Amino acid sequence: MNLKRMLSMTVVLLTLMLPRVAFAQDMSQPLPIDPQVRTGKLENGLTYFIRHNEQPKDRAEFYIAQRVGSILEEENQRGLAHFLEHMCFNGTKNFPDKTLISYLESNGMRFGYNLNAYTGIDETVYTLMEAPTERKGFIDSCLLILHDWSGFVTLADEEIDKERGVITEEWRSRDNAQMRMLNTALPKIYPNNRYGHRLPIGLMSVVNGFKYNELRDYYHKWYRPDLQAIIVVGDVDVDYVEKKIKEMFADIPAPVNAAERVYFPVEDNDEPLVAIEKDKEATSTEFMVMFKTDAMPVEMTRTIAGVMKNYLYAITNRILDERFTDIMHKPNPAFISANGYLSNYFLAQSKDALTFSATAREGELDIAIKALMAEVERVRQYGFTQGEYERARTGLLKAFENSYNERETRKNSAYANEYKDYFTTGGYIPGIEMEKAMMEQVAANIPLDVVNQMVQSLIGDKNMVLMLTAPDKKGLVLPTEAELVAKVNEYRKLPVEPIKDAVSDMKLMEKAPKAGKVTKREDNLQFGTTRLTLSNGMVVYLKTTDYKKNQISLTAVAPGGTNAYLKNAKDLPNLKNLSSVVALGGVGKFDNPTLTKALTGRSVSASGSMGGTRTYFSGISTLEDMETFFQLLYLRMTQPRQDADAFANWRTNTIEQIKNMESNPMVSFQDSLIYALYDNNPQMRRATVADIEAVNYDRVMQIWKERIADLGDLQLYFIGNVTPEQLIPYLEKYVASVPTKGGKHDMCKELVPAVRQASIRIDFKKELATPMAMVLASYTGKLPYTLHNELAMEVLGAVMDQVYTATVREDEGGTYGVSSDGSISDTPEGETTFQIFYQTDPEKVDKLNKIIYAELDKVAKNGPDKEMFDKTILNMKKDYAENLKQNGYWLSHMIDFFFDGRDFQTDYEKTLNAITPADVQKIAQDLLKQDHHIEVIIRHAEGAK
Repeated sequence: MNLKRMLSMTVVLLTLMLPRVAFAQDMSQPLPIDPQVRTGKLENGLTYFIRHNEQPKDRAEFYIAQRVGSILEEENQRGLAHFLEHMCFNGTKNFPDKTLISYLESNGMRFGYNLNAYTGIDETVYTLMEAPTERKGFIDSCLLILHDWSGFVTLADEEIDKERGVITEEWRSRDNAQMRMLNTALPKIYPNNRYGHRLPIGLMSVVNGFKYNELRDYYHKWYRPDLQAIIVVGDVDVDYVEKKIKEMFADIPAPVNAAERVYFPVEDNDEPLVAIEKDKEATSTEFMVMFKTDAMPVEMTRTIAGVMKNYLYAITNRILDERFTDIMHKPNPAFISANGYLSNYFLAQSKDALTFSATAREGELDIAIKALMAEVERVRQYGFTQGEYERARTGLLKAFENSYNERETRKNSAYANEYKDYFTTGGYIPGIEMEKAMMEQVAANIPLDVVNQMVQSLIGDKNMVLMLTAPDKKGLVLPTEAELVAKVNEYRKLPVEPIKDAVSDMKLMEKAPKAGKVTKREDNLQFGTTRLTLSNGMVVYLKTTDYKKNQISLTAVAPGGTNAYLKNAKDLPNLKNLSSVVALGGVGKFDNPTLTKALTGRSVSASGSMGGTRTYFSGISTLEDMETFFQLLYLRMTQPRQDADAFANWRTNTIEQIKNMESNPMVSFQDSLIYALYDNNPQMRRATVADIEAVNYDRVMQIWKERIADLGDLQLYFIGNVTPEQLIPYLEKYVASVPTKGGKHDMCKELVPAVRQASIRIDFKKELATPMAMVLASYTGKLPYTLHNELAMEVLGAVMDQVYTATVREDEGGTYGVSSDGSISDTPEGETTFQIFYQTDPEKVDKLNKIIYAELDKVAKNGPDKEMFDKTILNMKKDYAENLKQNGYWLSHMIDFFFDGRDFQTDYEKTLNAITPADVQKIAQDLLKQDHHIEVIIRHAEGAK
């Protein structure tokens, strides 16, 4: 049955089933818009959405969303939509040349972070994020920027020519195996359709060859108010912003004889569509089978039918995720990974698809296809079980409950993106209160057979699409299109049994442990924390905040990690994989899939891991689920579980992934980096097949159990909307009760791998599918680990980012971007690195390297550009103010202070204000004069190995 027809019928049923009080409106009418949102439309057709929200305070999001994307390009325009996006930052009516970026940076914003854009198939969106709103003048300026983007971009000849090189380098950086195979597959899965030929990056022949007026004509044809929406969410006066929008955007004329904005349909197919692609740099064999169906019309998504559709899709996806998780946990599964989901059909808004995919082991493609098609048929023939449905429904409603409970702390960006999606793709925005109520009523009135009828109706013989991607390597034989279709049809005819779902409600713990005590309480310590000492020696630190209304977070740290076991060389593979392997088995009587089911409807997580010097536990919980959270934490600390089948699967799959890694050019580059930076230290080398084969599961668990058997030196750091009085009963019951022995553990910091203090150059060639080069330059040395030096190094990195954007990207058109980053470490103490990374045309490496090094030398000799320095300091102050309202920020500084004895928070603002250009110059001088320069370059060369 057609999905749209099925949903329409279900809506009729709902009309009869749901209480009238639930929806006092015509069921075919659009759902009401959240009254907290001010929305309207100007005479010229421009739509706007405005909402006051103070998360964070004194900040706002300013978006301009356009129902325009690369799908609207003609064949000779492929790439213009994306090119135009770039040009919006290179000069507008009120912000000529690069002054738009410069102006925003002078107000604390950062290009690529707070100032960005993206081009999609059907939409283009420009964003000013976390813009400061203390001054109305700056709010006006942000609106003026959106105004200019809407219809007043300069598109100067010289700037167009400069940007051609930048976009070519963006293409080069993204043209990997997955992108190349997608490019050749799309015309086959979208035959005779624009969606097969309209990836936003376009054709480089067009990018480098179009005439100036072709871009201008495209801009004036499609950038127009009837296809645009202004979205402002944040700490603003809604009345004021609405007034300014009406004033400022009134000069944009309504389009006359405007081109129709066509939404291109995707045709049905009677016979299977097939795409089989291979690439020399591909690292895995992937098979997908898709069953297409018409997407719900946009107008319908805005009604209760849209709620229905989202509910049914979400339930389907949750159940399929659970099924494939269970399958992957069984002994020797038929694939490395597999999943299923109901969503868009790849790129198209007008078509959806029920998709099943699997990653096959090398030489076992046939086995994977057979197993995947068995799961497809299991769904088609038997649907889902009542137990699966109940768990999916409970989990979904819990997610809505959590969103409702956190409604007062919802970020500006979350609202802005919701309104952007509403404008560009449809849906509804009634507010979380109404959305939660509707979802609960829909869930209460849709029985399992309705879900099954929907999902089973999608799996038929028509509208089937098959896609296979694989490495292009000797000895790997792929089926032909006809053979692949025949295999799929053959395997669909094999008998399958219904799923056996025997899970019932299970308690995490049958019996509570013998409780311990809080033996000492100290309030009002650094950062407003409370310290609680427990009877077993553990120490708890709590900072109460309301940055999240219904959440507490935990990071627990104890000295002693894998370094303590390095004396036995045979343990190295065990130690490098310990955290991954420990997580495989579950806890207590629960394997991981069963544990997930047992936790259905509860928003908790807790895990343990071991680093080189420390042992960690981390977790998160809602307030109402704290009992469950602490039970899970207790089990993680006391009852780790081994699962031989899960380990065997992990080993097989990890080895399989490693086998094909060599075909990825990044791997040889990374290997060279490890050799250069760490002298090929075995602790830092990537894993080989031999390493994984050498992992001893029993030994891994022995090491882990040995460490967690004595957690008396564990420090637990909690943060969230919880008081000591609320926390103490759980701490006494589930944390103070953990057995300890009073031992002390050494962090063995001297065994942490150190970066080489030397000058090394590795410049090698390799034949790459896309001609390119990658360069990483690293300056290494030793500097005092102080807050002042850390900040000076951070400023240096941010300044150099601006320098390289101006010189290497904009002036030379030599790269899509240069990344600069400096850091000073406490372990090894004072270890300092300043790294510069970029990708480019192999022919440009030597020229660009001269610029890279000359510009850094210039800062060391003359100091940073004052304007760039000031922008960086302002941006860091802005980030600092925002961080003060983030739980993660305080959690990190609590650990720094109480565990490491380091306070980089209290004097942060004072120290930052004291940083001068001379300090940045000096930190550059102090590092460069140590004359340790490591450089690794990989260049494409035909025939090179």
